[in-house]
Amino acid sequence: MRTRIGNALIKACLISTAVGVIWGLSSFSVPGAEIVVPAAASQAERQYTVVRGDTLWAIANRLDTSVEALKRANNLQGDVIFPNQVLVIPGTGVTVQAAAESRVDEPVDEQVESPVTRTYTVVAGDSLWSIAQRTGVSVSALKRANNIQNDFLAVNQVLVLPDEPAVFAQAPPSRSGDRVQTILDYARTLAGHPYRWAGSAPGGFDCSGFVVHVFGRHGISLPRTSYDQFKVGTPVGRNELQPGDLVFFTTYRSGASHVGIYYGNGQFLHASSARGRVIWTNLNTHQYYDSRFLGGRRVVP
Repeated sequence: MRTRIGNALIKACLISTAVGVIWGLSSFSVPGAEIVVPAAASQAERQYTVVRGDTLWAIANRLDTSVEALKRANNLQGDVIFPNQVLVIPGTGVTVQAAAESRVDEPVDEQVESPVTRTYTVVAGDSLWSIAQRTGVSVSALKRANNIQNDFLAVNQVLVLPDEPAVFAQAPPSRSGDRVQTILDYARTLAGHPYRWAGSAPGGFDCSGFVVHVFGRHGISLPRTSYDQFKVGTPVGRNELQPGDLVFFTTYRSGASHVGIYYGNGQFLHASSARGRVIWTNLNTHQYYDSRFLGGRRVVP
């Protein structure tokens, strides 16, 4: 009887001891040990596909991150992103699915795809005016788009063609437009260039070559000699002359042996063989040209 009681007591003690050990182990903290919690988001949820209207700021806001973190995670140098671009999303507390759902109620700005930039490569004989006529833009728009301060162009120069329709794309402008002024402004830059017999380039002009060059650069083709130039356009009397008209004189030969470009108030610009360069002369005060005036021709509408 005593033996049975003793054995029962021993068993009870052993059970109590085991329970105590287990309880102690469960409360014992091991340095460095952590409870592992399953990840709330999978790797797939760490990627985001850009849709039209998205910006880095909007995505960062939705996904509880920052623009800087997005740039670092995706090696972005600027703020430009594109539809269907897949972005890696750095540490975030919001799932991509939740972000996608949240953007449904957000207004999305329609983005217009950037137009392809049109360009034009200058060839020999081109002028701003002829290019403007050919491409349907205005001279002033061409100058603004290419930061051109004057009317000079270089062969093989590449011009940006602005997306600005010219009001004269279908028909030349009237004389009230900027065409005549553009021609006169260019011709003015050639004052002082040397005279050269049969020359029609800035390296040297004769009188008719000077006129051919100036007007040809602005899309108006004229005959090569002063005699033939006197046959084109509309005849203009001396009292009817306007800036841009051609003025003709009888000089070393009978007929229209000399020609210049009229500027108004009696002033005209011409290549003078006597002076050896392109010069200004006043038709009304220069006795030689006053007495030899033959007539005027209007070649610009």
